[in-house]
Amino acid sequence: MIVPNKVLLFFLPIFLLERLFIPLTSWSDSLMGGGIAFFLLFLIAFLSRGGLGEGDIKLYGLIGIVLGVKLVLLSLFLSILIGGTVSIGALLMKKAKVGVPIPFVPFIFIGTTAAYFHGNELIDWYVSTYFY
Repeated sequence: MIVPNKVLLFFLPIFLLERLFIPLTSWSDSLMGGGIAFFLLFLIAFLSRGGLGEGDIKLYGLIGIVLGVKLVLLSLFLSILIGGTVSIGALLMKKAKVGVPIPFVPFIFIGTTAAYFHGNELIDWYVSTYFY
């Protein structure tokens, strides 16, 4: 249930190097992605009065640097969608209890992996299906 700062600091230079050699977007888009992701998760944590941890906020800031604005927003959407679906299912099957926190990081991992590898295809599919 804790994302240690040591882990985030370990991955920061790796992600920055990855960003140099495999750029998905421009540097400005990466910095905006990190800032927007950090701000959105901070806002969610503030409005939910601690329903989201500081580690999740910092992790999404780091992810935003790698993915950029468009893909980090998709990653956040997918993470919330998958996490919410699994959480509701766990509540209905009495595998979880209301008020007991469920770790968000596994859902962040799934949503981010999907956005990283298939994000542009998912966005193109959605736009072509619903806007053409």
